[in-house]
Formats: sequence, C-alpha cells, structure tokens
Amino acid sequence: MSEQIEEFDREENSEVGQCINAAIKMYASYSPASTEKYFEEVHQMLAPLARKLEKERNEALATIATLTSQVEALKAQLLTARKDALDEAANVCEKQEAIMSGYDDSASQAEQCRYLKSAILSLKG
Repeated sequence: MSEQIEEFDREENSEVGQCINAAIKMYASYSPASTEKYFEEVHQMLAPLARKLEKERNEALATIATLTSQVEALKAQLLTARKDALDEAANVCEKQEAIMSGYDDSASQAEQCRYLKSAILSLKG
C-alpha cells in the first residue's frame, strides 16, 4: 500500500485526493483487516463529497437550463425586433418612393427607394 501512498501524493490537492490520502495514511499496513477498514473509511469519507458534488452538478445543470431558456427568449425578441425594424424601414422607403414618384426629375431617386425597399425585404428572409 506504500506504493499507493506515493501515487496519490503525486496527484493534485483535490478534495477527493485529500480524502483518499488521509485514508491511505491511516490504514497503510498490508493486513486484510486493515485493507477492509481502509476501503470502508474511504467510502465514508467520499460519500459526503460525492453528495456535495452531485448537488453542485444538479445546481449547475439547472442554471444552464435557465440560462438556455433566457437566451432563447432573448433570441426570439431580437428576431422580432429585427423584423419590426426592417418592416419600418420598408415602410419609410415605400413612402419616400411615393413622394419621389410624383416628380418627373426625381425618377432616379424613386428607383433608388424601390431598390432599397427590395434590399430591406430580402433581409427579412
């Protein structure tokens, strides 16, 4: 078991590693009774840590689910706002085109408005 002690001593100082190292050092003999007691002690030391980690994992997953839902809602709001802005821009172009088409000398400006409106509507997809 002394080889195991050295192996765990080289691991990073995580909570799990600390629990295992403490149990190994307490039951470092080779007898079957101490080995059985060692495994029982490691189990008793790691069980609370495992429950804590499981709780933290579940909390993290719940947070991720909440954030994912919020991101989806914001994405929908942004898409709606984009569509509304494009609709408004198309309406402005349409009004500008109507104004410009009433003047003979501004036919090219009316054409520019039609082109711009067409481009805006293509952005709406």
